[in-house]
Amino acid sequence: MLEPPIAVRLVRGKTRCHPHITDLQTFYAVTTTAIEAQLGIINVGTSHMVLAARAAQADVALPLNGYVEAAVSGQPPDEIIVRIEDKKPEPDGIDAAGMTPISTRLVSAEFALFVETGNEWLRQNFGKQVSDWPPVSNFCRVVRNAIVHGGRINLNSETAVGGAWRHLKYDHRHNGKPILNDGDLSKGDLLILMLEMEQELNEVGAPFDLG
Repeated sequence: MLEPPIAVRLVRGKTRCHPHITDLQTFYAVTTTAIEAQLGIINVGTSHMVLAARAAQADVALPLNGYVEAAVSGQPPDEIIVRIEDKKPEPDGIDAAGMTPISTRLVSAEFALFVETGNEWLRQNFGKQVSDWPPVSNFCRVVRNAIVHGGRINLNSETAVGGAWRHLKYDHRHNGKPILNDGDLSKGDLLILMLEMEQELNEVGAPFDLG
C-alpha cells in the first residue's frame, strides 16, 4: 500500500503505467496552458496538477513541466516522479468547471485500459477464479467494470466476487452504487490504484510486456 508522503518513479520501458500517466500529464499541461492564455494569465506555467484521492485521503501530484513541449515533439520525458502527499485543503486556482467531467472520463479511460491489460494476464496465469487474484488487482477489476457500466458497481449476482481496498469493500449488495465523482473514489484514487496494481504485478512476477 502506498502511503503519503512518497515519491514513485516511473520509467519508460520499465513501468507499465508510464504511458497512461504520460497521456494524463500531456492533457493537463496543454489544457492548463490554453486556459491560462484564455484568461489572460501569462507565463504562470503550472508545474504540477494535483488530483485528490478521496478514499486514500491523499493528494497525487503529477509534474507538468515539459509536457507542452512533449505534445509538440511527440517525445515525453522518459522518467516521471509522481508524488503522493498528505491531504491538503482545496487550493486556490483556475476555475474551469467544464474540464471536470472531461478530466474524469480521461482518467477513468486510462485506468480501465491499464487494468484490463493486467486483468487479461491474470486470467491467463491465475485463472478465471478472480478470488484467487492478488487483492489490489481484483479490486481494480471491480472498479474497471464499474467504469464501463456508467460508473456504477456491476456485481449483479449473489455469487459475483467483489473486492476490497483500504476501508472500501464491494459485493453484490452494492450493485448499482455510483463510485466516482460524488462516490467513494476520486481521480487521485484511480492513479494510486494503478500504481499499487503495478507494484502488485511486479510482486507476482508479471513480465513488463503483458501481451
